Amino acid sequence: MTNSLPQRPAENPHASREEGERLLACLNAALAYSRFEEAAAAVCSELQAVFGCELVALGLLRGRSVRPLGWSGVADAQAALALGRKIGAAMDECVDQRCSLRYPAAAGDPPRITLMHAELASADLGAAILSVPLPARLEAVGCVILLRGEKQPWSDAERSMAEEIAGLLGPVLLLRQQADEPLRRRLLRQPGELLEKLQGPRSLRLWLGLLGVAGCLLAGGLIPVADTVRAEARLQGEIERSITAPADSFIQDVLVRPGSSVAEGELLLTLADQDLKSEQRRLESEHARHRSELAEAFARQDRARMVASQAKVEEVGSQLDLITDQLARTRLTAPFPGVVIRGDLQQQAGAPVKRGDVLLVISPLSAWRLILQVDERDIARLAAGQRGEVSFVALPGERFALRVSRITPVARVVDGRNGFEVEATLEGRSQAVRPGLEGVAQLHMGRRPLLAIWGSRLADWLSLRLWSVFG
Repeated sequence: MTNSLPQRPAENPHASREEGERLLACLNAALAYSRFEEAAAAVCSELQAVFGCELVALGLLRGRSVRPLGWSGVADAQAALALGRKIGAAMDECVDQRCSLRYPAAAGDPPRITLMHAELASADLGAAILSVPLPARLEAVGCVILLRGEKQPWSDAERSMAEEIAGLLGPVLLLRQQADEPLRRRLLRQPGELLEKLQGPRSLRLWLGLLGVAGCLLAGGLIPVADTVRAEARLQGEIERSITAPADSFIQDVLVRPGSSVAEGELLLTLADQDLKSEQRRLESEHARHRSELAEAFARQDRARMVASQAKVEEVGSQLDLITDQLARTRLTAPFPGVVIRGDLQQQAGAPVKRGDVLLVISPLSAWRLILQVDERDIARLAAGQRGEVSFVALPGERFALRVSRITPVARVVDGRNGFEVEATLEGRSQAVRPGLEGVAQLHMGRRPLLAIWGSRLADWLSLRLWSVFG
């Protein structure tokens, strides 16, 4: 149906209280039941009581014809089935002309086609017939037929009341009927509704929207874009040297802190050496005494005493060398030029340390290693030698080239997601780059259409899910 049917407003805005109660009663009947067939039968019963009819039938459009769906006044199912064809033909006659019909026509009614109404009147169910279309969305979507005796013709006020009730019930009954349809029928109805919208007065915007969607799909299927694998990245030094405590001692002076650049041999921190110096002085005194004894024994040619004194000199000399070495190691220096990445000891002067405790960690500034956390869904696509770019959170405006050097075969769980660590070398150089930076890396996998990229991911996901369910 291409023409629209305007919904008739109430002619009298100050309707009586009784008329308002009738309208609400019909609306309540349409909403009070869970199934559409029950609601249609309740509406017919309410209309029969309102207008004093022998028979009331209600139908909705199905394709190009109206199908009766609700009855009132026919107790026998076989009789209702027999009348269904005649009532449906009369409803089609009303809907096709898009106006309410009275039979027999009253004086002043415009000429209308009422052949099917006349045939229905000959069925001895009621000689006075009033058929009213059910409007919704500016179209006739169904019809209500009311029949009563020949001595009770339909007045203009009753027709007006019936049109007001139909205008109120049309959208409600259509929504109820569509909500009760099975899923298959609802899916089949969608293309038809779309075609109707494409032919309607507001079709231009819909056409533009469809053309836009089609253009996006076409562009996504034909225009290649960069196919990348995204991974979280963190920068580490290729070498990380730990500065440990050489012996049990106390921290005396700390000259650097994390982030400090150091040169090779630069003093980093010193440990307390008072005890070692006292021991060194004692051993030096003892060493001098044994050497004097050795000289005295040599002068007297006392071989036994010479041997004993020589052994004592060597023993104390060894202890003295050890103490001297330990004193030298209380001054911890940088083994190579780099940057301190761990070990903030500025506020721990005087704190005790044990032998082997890690005090500072130094990393060189000229050699870096980039660690990428790649999702397990993308790890099979990577290979050594692939290139990409990385951007760090601290340097968002800069991009640094990278090259994959090694893919570890062991997975790790990070933030609840399973992934693999991939080692890469950073090819760019910048004075602002420091070990410990974190960012995002993108590995280049070539160029493919966007739909192909998304389609491959969806296909992999569906394949895994189907195999897990069906084997």
